[in-house]
Amino acid sequence: MFPLGHVGITLGAVGLLTGVIRRVSHSTTIDEVESLSAPANADAGTGSVCGDRASWLTSLANNRDDMSLILGSLLPDIIDKPVGLGICKDRFSNGRIFSHTLLFPALLSAAGFLLYRRCGKTWGISLSMGSFAHLILDRMWREPRTLFWPLFGLRFKRVDTSNWLAKVLKALFTDRAVYLPEIIGARILWRRGRPSAS
Repeated sequence: MFPLGHVGITLGAVGLLTGVIRRVSHSTTIDEVESLSAPANADAGTGSVCGDRASWLTSLANNRDDMSLILGSLLPDIIDKPVGLGICKDRFSNGRIFSHTLLFPALLSAAGFLLYRRCGKTWGISLSMGSFAHLILDRMWREPRTLFWPLFGLRFKRVDTSNWLAKVLKALFTDRAVYLPEIIGARILWRRGRPSAS
């Protein structure tokens, strides 16, 4: 997939997800306000736990860092393509290596949550969400040796990278799995960029 698909679809999907979180959180807040006027019962303690969880998710949704999300949606290719197809081509001969594994967004998530807990910053979580979305959009489940690295061994599958750029450009115009996500991503970005009517 190319940049428009990765960026546009990731922003669109996360936008939908944060919208759902905000709506659920809003309805949870209304329920909590209504429960304050009702008599207390034995289950009152569970409401605060749900409320804390909802407020935590709402904080992430409201403070989402779109620039970090965009960077994260491109980061696996930014790292792996130059390394696997350029700098270390003789060793890897593959543009999907370390950053296309589940381990990569998992480590980013751990660092992002630590940053959020200590400083209240959400950009690390946005970065990890974008990187995870990249793996989904690249359909990495079709390459389990890479996705679950290093469970199936330390080496990555080598692929034929001769005429790589020509093959990629041809796929952009002939392969629906390549050009449709680009069209969808471009459409999402175009809609986001339009000024809203007031």
